[in-house]
Amino acid sequence: THLISSSVRDLGVYAEGDETSHIESAEELEQKAREEAERRAREELEEEEAREAGSRLVVLFVVTPEAHEKNPKLVEKVRRWCDISGAHCVIVPSPDVLVAGPAPYANHGA
Repeated sequence: THLISSSVRDLGVYAEGDETSHIESAEELEQKAREEAERRAREELEEEEAREAGSRLVVLFVVTPEAHEKNPKLVEKVRRWCDISGAHCVIVPSPDVLVAGPAPYANHGA
């Protein structure tokens, strides 16, 4: 018990200046470590699921020459968001291009 208390005290898991304050037991420390590991595992799983869902998305983003001039890093920022989410990214210079681009494919089957 003295060895555990010394080890816990060495880790700094007690209130400074008050040696009689509550010292967490080894079991409590292990429980907190398990809970933290489980929380991290859940977060990683959620991020993986989000990336998988994002990989099925296409982001169509209009950045006009004027907008690019005002904020030259906007395109880089949007591409970074897409990279993080796993989404496919298409950046076009005007709404006209956004509308006109798929038109031939829509009319192809008609």
